[in-house]
Amino acid sequence: MNPATPAVHQAAALLLGYPGPDWPARHALVRDCLTELTIPAAAPLLRFCAGVDGVPVLDLASAYVRTFDRSRRRTLHLTYYTDGDTRRRGGTLAALKAHYRTHGWAPPRTNSPTTCR
Repeated sequence: MNPATPAVHQAAALLLGYPGPDWPARHALVRDCLTELTIPAAAPLLRFCAGVDGVPVLDLASAYVRTFDRSRRRTLHLTYYTDGDTRRRGGTLAALKAHYRTHGWAPPRTNSPTTCR
């Protein structure tokens, strides 16, 4: 695996997050970090960054909702895909988090990165 591949995966994950108030800073950080990479895998994400540059956050949020929040088949939330909007979704999410922690990974307290890694 190319050493830059995890950075590309992280960039994709950050770009797939809901475009809320932190979007302009997140977008700029990801774009700047991807620009530093010299691998072909960064190119599609850089094209996406260029395509959404200057698009109002509310327009991006609307597109996000249309794309990911209105279809169980395209949701980015694994527990919603498997359990829908049911009571068992909470238990599935708790089990998933416990599985991650058992294997040494704890989710960050915030989804807003501040630097390239």
